Amino acid sequence: MEIKHDSDRHKYYYLNGEALVAKVHKAKPIFMSSDFVEMRFIKALEHDNLNKFMGLSFDGPMFLSCWRYCSRGSLKDIIEAGTTSFDAFFMTALIRDVYGIVVQHSLYCAYRRGEF
Repeated sequence: MEIKHDSDRHKYYYLNGEALVAKVHKAKPIFMSSDFVEMRFIKALEHDNLNKFMGLSFDGPMFLSCWRYCSRGSLKDIIEAGTTSFDAFFMTALIRDVYGIVVQHSLYCAYRRGEF
């Protein structure tokens, strides 16, 4: 991982040799058992276009949500840089992936509402 500097919003760590980024949350929520079930579900998600959720740190002075670090940056970063040209194949794949994420999110929301 290239050198990253901690900020008020993000901290950078290594866990078992794997680079992580941790989002600093201002509030420390109170969790119910259903919240832990949902977090296990999110932790089990694996997809090339998602940064893997690694877990929460709520024992220390800061409440952190930890995610696998992506050295390529976010899609927003890549588009804003404007240095990359996107061909038709990339755009088609991007649209398909975004559509897939929308469908997964909709199904998950329906599941949470008890519609399944």
